[in-house]
Amino acid sequence: MENEAIIIEKCGESKPCAITGKVSDKNKVYIGNIVLSSEGEKILLQQLIDIEKTIE
Repeated sequence: MENEAIIIEKCGESKPCAITGKVSDKNKVYIGNIVLSSEGEKILLQQLIDIEKTIE
């Protein structure tokens, strides 16, 4: 095999979203080390709104 190479790159410190499992540099870490992606934030918010509606 000619001109072939294996390239190894260090991965960043990105952690998976607690809800979606997606790993991204854009994930945010909240109090208690809860990691959420933007999609995970939307899902969590909707679930909280749904719970609030059932309590009323």
